[in-house]
Amino acid sequence: MKRIVTLILLAATFSSSIHACEHRAVVCELIRQVDAAQSPMALEKVEALAKEGNSDAQLALGTLYGLGKGVPQDDAKALVWLMQVARSGDPRAQSIVGNFYAAGRAGPIDLAEAKKWYDVAAKGGDPDAQAMLGLLYARGEGAPMDYATAYYWFTLASIGGAEKATEYMNLVRPYLTPVERSGAEEKVKTWKPVRTIMH
Repeated sequence: MKRIVTLILLAATFSSSIHACEHRAVVCELIRQVDAAQSPMALEKVEALAKEGNSDAQLALGTLYGLGKGVPQDDAKALVWLMQVARSGDPRAQSIVGNFYAAGRAGPIDLAEAKKWYDVAAKGGDPDAQAMLGLLYARGEGAPMDYATAYYWFTLASIGGAEKATEYMNLVRPYLTPVERSGAEEKVKTWKPVRTIMH
């Protein structure tokens, strides 16, 4: 099940990478060519850009290898590229790295490590990471069980458009006292994204 969640989140990231191409036209065109198997040289060009430090190319390459889109699926190669972008403070990449740890794609399942990556990605504004962090708190997995904190993250994820976040928020709401609920909602009103660079 966790592998399915990871694949869904990776697919969403891949899709959003393709659709957010206005200012990254060269990388995006190469990604389209790799995905459509139109140009064998496209993968080499994306790899060259990634090796030069282009974070869009690194994220794209990690996502392509993670999904096996246009290349053989390879979690180890995916993680190498994704970690470079994640450590530089990209919330999308940090969220995907969290998915790898949560699903056991970076070794054994490690929910504490997944929480670490979801936490920085969620604080950076990634709605999928916010939803996943909310799930960890709601279930008491990788984090202490805390419905108020789960509700807070689900609310932010819902505002950000994360799939199922509103449903999760509504499932947790009955377990909150009125004070806990209003406290979480006040925190949501003042929340601002903060990017975290990991070393």
